[in-house]
Amino acid sequence: MNYREEYLVLIADSDRKACDEMSDYLSGVGYKTVLAFDGMQAIELFNELKPHLVVLDINIPAMSALEFLKQARMSGQMVPVVVTASNPNITIAIRAIQCGAFDYIIKPPKMELLQQKICNALQTTKVARENTLLSELVSLHEITNKLTSTHDLDELLDVTFKFCLDVSKAESGSIQLVQRDTNELVIVRRQGIQSTVSKSSLDNDSEWPLSKWVAKNGRSLLISRDRIIPEISIPLDRDDLGSALSVPLKVSEDVIGVVNCNRQKNTEPFSMLDLNLIDMLAAQASIAIHNAKVYEKIRDLERLKSEFVAVVSHEVRTPLTSIRQAKTRRPFAHQHIFGTAHAACGRERRHQMPVYDRPEAFPGRRDRLSDSAEEEPRVFILVEGKIDGRGDRQGLFGRCRGI
Repeated sequence: MNYREEYLVLIADSDRKACDEMSDYLSGVGYKTVLAFDGMQAIELFNELKPHLVVLDINIPAMSALEFLKQARMSGQMVPVVVTASNPNITIAIRAIQCGAFDYIIKPPKMELLQQKICNALQTTKVARENTLLSELVSLHEITNKLTSTHDLDELLDVTFKFCLDVSKAESGSIQLVQRDTNELVIVRRQGIQSTVSKSSLDNDSEWPLSKWVAKNGRSLLISRDRIIPEISIPLDRDDLGSALSVPLKVSEDVIGVVNCNRQKNTEPFSMLDLNLIDMLAAQASIAIHNAKVYEKIRDLERLKSEFVAVVSHEVRTPLTSIRQAKTRRPFAHQHIFGTAHAACGRERRHQMPVYDRPEAFPGRRDRLSDSAEEEPRVFILVEGKIDGRGDRQGLFGRCRGI
């Protein structure tokens, strides 16, 4: 199969005879061809079939050649256009080149020259696409390295936003993240956006309709002048917006956010190449942002775990410390209260125990003995009797048992 059979050429000319001649010749040398006889039919076939090249008559009816070039450029497709013109219209043909046409040829065209111009146009476009792809791969490699070098969410958002604006050559834009717990779309990065609103419910379609459509459907949008690709029924109410890209941040089928890039009306609109590039960047950024959010949750859980362990350890240590301190104070406290005396505590054994021999010599300490007994039951146990303050040992202690 001839390699030229891979290329589809759209021939748009109101002169049917000229169309047939060009079509027969190009088909004979290996190209596929499709014919249009007015501008409206040509733009419809252009959008539907996406040809690799267009041969366009400068005087085509129903839509001027300049208008066709404008709409073809707005579509974002990198398709070269060769304009055919008679001698009196060379000035218009030059103007067409200034509007985006690749080359022009005088009618009636010499078929060998037409073929040469078509070959040059296709080869130049192929090289341009390869250069664009190489640039995309370099940019993608660079951003991938930066995205994988950190788990900090703020840094990832900064890197993603900067690359999207730089690569797309956008004057303004934003990154919006989906908050599932509140069902809101929240602006986390912005540049050149004048709106004071920083978040909006996903159920409120009157605010940020394009972003919310992308968030709900998980599909990218290209807005070029007054046209939306793919075509959806959303009104464009931004007077300052010339062209825009709205791309989802997705992990598998879960949309976690939206990237928006904007250009003003007096600048060149975004193309499908721009959209494809931002799509690739967004795919890489989505994974990194998702991982950073997971890492952030794990870090919060580790912090809560550490705080919980610290609190529990403190609560466990506190009573143990009190007991140790009480044991350390015990012999000294009792000696301080009573002094030392010998007393009989049962017939089985005798202990050196503090006694309350002379209550009049220790005013106010009777209560302290009772408190000490309650605080430290291991010091002694009062089996019977009571503290009456009369100085009677047997009345003070009945039977005593040292622990």
